[in-house]
Amino acid sequence: MWMAAGSLALSLAAAPPDWGARASIEGELSAGALSAAGAPGTAAGVETEWSPGFEVDLARYRQHLLASYHPLLALRVPAAVGGRPLVLHRLALRWDDQLEHRAELTAGAFLDVGDVYYGRSMFVFNGAAFSSSVPDVDVVSVLNFGGDSGLRWQLDRRQALHLNAAAGFTGPLADAPAEAPFPDQVRASIETGYELAAARQHALQLVLQARWVQFTPGPTYQTVSPRVDWRAQWTALWATTVRGGVLVAQRQGSLASVLVLPVALMPVAELGVDGRARLRRRLIMHLDLRAGLDGYFDPVATTLSPQGSLRSLVELALGPRAVASAEAYGYIPFEGVLGAAPPVGWRRPLLTGGEIRVSPWSSRDLSFEFGVRGFGEWAIQAGSARERRELVGFVGLRAGLDVSR
Repeated sequence: MWMAAGSLALSLAAAPPDWGARASIEGELSAGALSAAGAPGTAAGVETEWSPGFEVDLARYRQHLLASYHPLLALRVPAAVGGRPLVLHRLALRWDDQLEHRAELTAGAFLDVGDVYYGRSMFVFNGAAFSSSVPDVDVVSVLNFGGDSGLRWQLDRRQALHLNAAAGFTGPLADAPAEAPFPDQVRASIETGYELAAARQHALQLVLQARWVQFTPGPTYQTVSPRVDWRAQWTALWATTVRGGVLVAQRQGSLASVLVLPVALMPVAELGVDGRARLRRRLIMHLDLRAGLDGYFDPVATTLSPQGSLRSLVELALGPRAVASAEAYGYIPFEGVLGAAPPVGWRRPLLTGGEIRVSPWSSRDLSFEFGVRGFGEWAIQAGSARERRELVGFVGLRAGLDVSR
């Protein structure tokens, strides 16, 4: 990461880069049944979200830097579903360097800090990735930052190697440890892989990934996961992806503990189908179906357990500017393999959700959309504090302006 930053600084100092800037605003108004604040069940409410954004893009020869700031401002009314405005600051950096004809170096960093309502917390809580286990609080205050770097080397037309590394931190913004609804989490990972275009329509990838996760207070985990990925391009528009491997994990009681528990094994798998089809002259459908099983680090219970996932996405291009989409997902928890008994208030339910979105006008500079979305939690394990449901209709507007040299 530091080597990449130094290379970019020297390059930019040698000659002025081309640049571009973009200012944008995204707004959404939704109404319906929202999670009740401090009580089980739902309550009628209205939520408004606004996200002003600013991006700067620098490019010189084979190097490219993108910096962005997109805060999220939200307010739910009445007090039964929230009652106070929240702000989540979101900053990101992304850089890539085409070192030569066959090698590419990438790096990035992000920072999320602030407050989000419960219904949105699962999308920003666990390392900028989807988390199906979130604290049982109405407002989640979180500090979340991290970085990653990757190198890809094209050996020849059919073979390539890659090496990726990432690290991050997620923790609560609480004045005292006793007030924290979840523990601090420090994580790091490294991945290496070999890619082979086995035939014109088939691609094979051998991947080895190692991860380290430390909860404070809580245990520390080390995992190693070898897997094989295979993608078959059956036609010009339709493809299948199959992934399979094993996760080897070990748990240590705490950072200062010498107690190391036995090694556990769990399968890792995914099956996906994606493609496009022209249904009519001006009606194009994109379909993406995924089903998988992977090891999941629960950021609240500090456990490592298998988690199944299902996801389906259908997009329809209705014309040059009109787009409609429907998405459904489900996350299925299984009995934990590693970890202590879950704490009081532990939430690990079956999570389902979906969204239907219609955009009669969509372009890079202006789009209008409306639809309906919701999610539901279903207690299938002992220990869940309470179930939550949300179902809302929404309208949204996005606008942007580009400036470049």
